[in-house]
Amino acid sequence: MIAEGAFLASVGLAAYTYLGYPVLMWALARLRKTFVGEAEEFPYSTPHVSLLVAAYNESGIIAQKVENALSLQYPADRLEMLIGSDGSTDATVQVAASTLPASRGRVLQMARRGKSWVINDLAAAASGEILVFTDANTMFEADALRELVRPFGDPDIGCVSGLLHLAPISDDVGSKGESFYWKYETFKKTQENVFRAVAGANGAIFAVRKELYIPLSPKTINDDLTTSMRVYLQGKRMVLVSDARGHETTAPELAGEFERHIRDSAGHFRALLELAGMLDPRLGMPAFCFISHRVVRWLVPFFMIGAFLSSAILLDHPVYRWMFFVQVIAYAAFLAVTPWAFRGKGFGPFRVPYYFVLVNVAIVLGFARFLAGTQQSKWEPTARA
Repeated sequence: MIAEGAFLASVGLAAYTYLGYPVLMWALARLRKTFVGEAEEFPYSTPHVSLLVAAYNESGIIAQKVENALSLQYPADRLEMLIGSDGSTDATVQVAASTLPASRGRVLQMARRGKSWVINDLAAAASGEILVFTDANTMFEADALRELVRPFGDPDIGCVSGLLHLAPISDDVGSKGESFYWKYETFKKTQENVFRAVAGANGAIFAVRKELYIPLSPKTINDDLTTSMRVYLQGKRMVLVSDARGHETTAPELAGEFERHIRDSAGHFRALLELAGMLDPRLGMPAFCFISHRVVRWLVPFFMIGAFLSSAILLDHPVYRWMFFVQVIAYAAFLAVTPWAFRGKGFGPFRVPYYFVLVNVAIVLGFARFLAGTQQSKWEPTARA
């Protein structure tokens, strides 16, 4: 009975976070809109904004990023751009300095210490009341910044996340799988948004009130998750603005996406230590969304291992024997096709289940790095298309 209970719990919790939770939030969001009505529109406002970019060896894209920022539909005298170079060894600083007018912002050359250090220094140097965080390769639509800061007219809002459109650049399993995964994550956040309980901002395009920014630990990996979730712990809320849109392409190689997922996964478990307060049920819907959307999902690979081992113990039972062999075949197929996947081959409709297993393998490897303390906050930019 213990083995049966372990199998059912493992499968049930994995199914809950990937399928049950999105359906539940969709139903709750529909009920809320039916009985409470649509949320009121936020009035337009133009607070003083500091656009912060942490960069490392981005000479190939940084000029385009600066030009994109300068072209945004936002009052020039209410927007400054700060670029922090984490000890770049290429021409990032020179290119950025030659593209960014001194009247519109600054480029800060820093020693190579890691992204969290750069973000802390940029936040300290910022003069804006609203800090907008973005990546060097994220291009904003013209009205994205105006829409992103609009909700700050409501004093209850402490953080606003924009919407990242991730375009696949090829037909391989990495590009298509990551694009599908991003759309799935956006769907869940859209439902959470009805309750002002979005479980984490998108690091490519999000904003926080400067007064709510808490300096990051040097060990922090997921700076966007940690920074955005801390607003709940300070009594404020977070919303998603779908009209504040940024654009990126997926990495051209699956190996790059896989390494990024390992790094992020190591950061997830570090974030659990920094955001332990989010497990307090007294926070209400933000705690429920954080646990269901994030924490349970980070544990899925361990549920998968639990299901495999418990079904192996129950081989005398026909149903569990069938379940065990299905898992053996699935994992064997995963191992067999991985060399082709990393060479850019696609698998048609099988790319999504393959990517699901790959992401969970990355979580296990990230957990191992977390335990060993080998994952640093220093980062290498993903290869750009």
